Amino acid sequence: MPKAFFVLSFNIPIKLNLIQKQAKARYNQKFFNLALF
Repeated sequence: MPKAFFVLSFNIPIKLNLIQKQAKARYNQKFFNLALF
Protein backbone atom coordinates (compact mmCIF):
# COMPACT_ATOMS: atom_id res chain seq x y z
CA MET A 1 0.00 0.00 0.00
CA PRO A 2 2.61 2.67 0.88
CA LYS A 3 4.61 1.65 -2.20
CA ALA A 4 1.58 2.15 -4.45
CA PHE A 5 0.93 5.53 -2.84
CA PHE A 6 4.56 6.52 -3.43
CA VAL A 7 4.32 5.52 -7.09
CA LEU A 8 1.10 7.53 -7.49
CA SER A 9 2.50 10.61 -5.75
CA PHE A 10 5.58 10.35 -7.99
CA ASN A 11 3.65 9.83 -11.26
CA ILE A 12 1.04 12.57 -10.87
CA PRO A 13 3.45 15.55 -10.97
CA ILE A 14 5.18 14.06 -14.04
CA LYS A 15 1.84 13.72 -15.84
CA LEU A 16 0.82 17.24 -14.83
CA ASN A 17 4.18 18.54 -16.06
CA LEU A 18 3.71 16.76 -19.40
CA ILE A 19 0.20 18.18 -19.78
CA GLN A 20 1.54 21.65 -18.97
CA LYS A 21 4.33 21.29 -21.55
CA GLN A 22 1.86 20.10 -24.21
CA ALA A 23 -0.47 23.02 -23.47
CA LYS A 24 2.44 25.46 -23.65
CA ALA A 25 3.63 23.98 -26.95
CA ARG A 26 0.11 24.21 -28.37
CA TYR A 27 -0.16 27.84 -27.25
CA ASN A 28 3.24 28.69 -28.75
CA GLN A 29 2.24 27.01 -32.02
CA LYS A 30 -0.99 29.04 -32.16
CA PHE A 31 0.90 32.25 -31.43
CA PHE A 32 3.52 31.40 -34.07
CA ASN A 33 0.80 30.74 -36.67
CA LEU A 34 -0.86 34.06 -35.84
CA ALA A 35 2.48 35.84 -36.17
CA LEU A 36 3.06 34.30 -39.61
CA PHE A 37 -0.28 35.37 -41.10
